[in-house]
Amino acid sequence: MPITSDITLETSKFQPENVTEATKQAAGLLESLTSKGPRWWEVGITKYREMRELGQTPLPMPVHLPGATDSTVPSREAGREIPIRVYKPDNGQPSKGDLPALVAASSVGSLPPALFLCGTEDPLLDETILTSSKWSIAGGEAIVKIYPGATHGFTAFAGLPVAEEARAVSLEFMQEKLSNLV
Repeated sequence: MPITSDITLETSKFQPENVTEATKQAAGLLESLTSKGPRWWEVGITKYREMRELGQTPLPMPVHLPGATDSTVPSREAGREIPIRVYKPDNGQPSKGDLPALVAASSVGSLPPALFLCGTEDPLLDETILTSSKWSIAGGEAIVKIYPGATHGFTAFAGLPVAEEARAVSLEFMQEKLSNLV
């Protein structure tokens, strides 16, 4: 009997011919928007972060969770700190990506079902696949939906067919999970 993988992907999602014209246009628009403003390597990362906070880049100002606090983590470069925001759950302890700790801290003793949406052109695709796997390993239900040609943040493009499809999947997922509660 041949050896088979324990993890499978629908590889057709990654074939260029499966990317719709509308998705290609949205990716082009995003690339066009981000190329019009200053780039972090031109102005320096500290200045670029300040500009992002003030809405002085082509992308909208970041939205911060009100319960999160500013902090730093050490960089690989000596003497440099990387600014981050840390969100502490209701129990007041940062999760630090430790899913078993999240399960232990949960009032119900398990992770909730999770829906992961990601495009094949999203730089966080690898992280999405890894995190969803860790979610499943920790005992939570993880559904991963991958959208051909979609970039990071593709769901923000109202009217884009791939974004509308992802919104419909999100709505169906929420309705299904909430109907199980009643």
